[in-house]
Amino acid sequence: MKRYEIRGQENRDKTLLDLLREAGASLRADCGGRGTCGKCRVLAEGEEILACRCVPERDMTVLVPEEDPLAVELGGAPEGAGAGSGPYAFCVDLGTTTVAASLLDGSGRRIARAGCGSGQRVYGADVVSRIEAALAGRAEELRELARADVARLRAQCLGTAGLAEDTALSTYLCGNTAMLALYAGRETAGLARAPYRADTGILRTAEGETLLPGIGPFTGADLLGGIAVLGLDRTEHPVLFLDCGTNSEIALCTPEAIYVTSAAAGPALEGAGIRCGMAAAEGAVTGVQIAGMHAACRTIGGGEAKGLCGSGVVSAVSELLRNGLVAKNGLLAEEFFEEGYPLAPGIFFTQEDVRSVQTAKAAVRAGAELLLHKSGIPAEAVETVYLAGGFGAHLDPAEVTGIGLVDPLYGDRILQPGNTSLAAAEAFARGELTEERLAGIRQKATEVTAAEEPFFAEAFIRRMDF
Repeated sequence: MKRYEIRGQENRDKTLLDLLREAGASLRADCGGRGTCGKCRVLAEGEEILACRCVPERDMTVLVPEEDPLAVELGGAPEGAGAGSGPYAFCVDLGTTTVAASLLDGSGRRIARAGCGSGQRVYGADVVSRIEAALAGRAEELRELARADVARLRAQCLGTAGLAEDTALSTYLCGNTAMLALYAGRETAGLARAPYRADTGILRTAEGETLLPGIGPFTGADLLGGIAVLGLDRTEHPVLFLDCGTNSEIALCTPEAIYVTSAAAGPALEGAGIRCGMAAAEGAVTGVQIAGMHAACRTIGGGEAKGLCGSGVVSAVSELLRNGLVAKNGLLAEEFFEEGYPLAPGIFFTQEDVRSVQTAKAAVRAGAELLLHKSGIPAEAVETVYLAGGFGAHLDPAEVTGIGLVDPLYGDRILQPGNTSLAAAEAFARGELTEERLAGIRQKATEVTAAEEPFFAEAFIRRMDF
């Protein structure tokens, strides 16, 4: 535990969470400080409290867990040993939950990679909470948190490659529209209310940074980049592209057209907003097997379970369903309704967790069905479903279809290409992906706003059941 001396008498208009943020404490607040997620627990004068619910009226000593809430684990290894020669390129996927980065040498070879949880999670696990915080006067703090994440990963990558901290780099960033806007200090008011609008053009800064372009307010550079690096704008058959996350982005690509949309799935599919959720770091549960009252968990690192990351969340729900411990309507078995099902010592999966997953999977499924509806293409005509992102790469297709996140029709048509957002930043850095190519895809794409479509609302309700 790390000790903080808080001056409550001088700051009676601020919550303890605000004061700890200002003191540099890294505390999760997935709900944005609304008191619903329970992630900002601290010890204040020997009592466990939620920092967001306390407004100190006096000075106090506060103990905060020292475990790094931003740590994540990235699989894979550099493509080759040694730093090579420059010019070097630093590539970033600026995700809502996780920030991933890589370092390329002058030949375009990946020589280092790193990842961390988003430091902006102190203002909520979803982009809506962060946009609200920005509009409430926290925009510069959010910008600095994002830049601190990028600087942290830059230092890690340079250290891994054995390069000096002042090595000259060109930086390329890809991500959703909101995250790039917060990073760049762009206006975010248009993302908060209809009619939604945002600057999604390419941005080059004086510091040598390039922010890749997006399609629309909620279909960002990560979606556009994924379409490009997979060549889906040149497909000969209908394909679906799903980048599942807090703001799930979906594309239906056909030989003639591209339809895109987004669905506010919430942070459950990335391990956030879950009672025992965590990022994909050491100790995170990635898979579950249940037999009655016994559960066996697979974890990153193979050690003791500390919480569930996104793939573990999907696996847990799939196994609970398979064992009849969760009903089709999402109701957890009566004996587990109050405390949740015990997956490991201290790790429970609760009724609220099940509901969060229901909402997330219904939003993603309804978004995909909306695009099929708008295009007039029958579901069976889709040849391949790409499940992208770090989350998507570790999912079991049988579990994905088992909970209804993806239509069971596509069980043997699912491909998992990994982090296509980071891949797009790397491709742009290498010159394999051009601004002209991205502009062509943007022009070809038709954005469908799910919130304005009655079909989406109907499909969402229909897909709430497992």
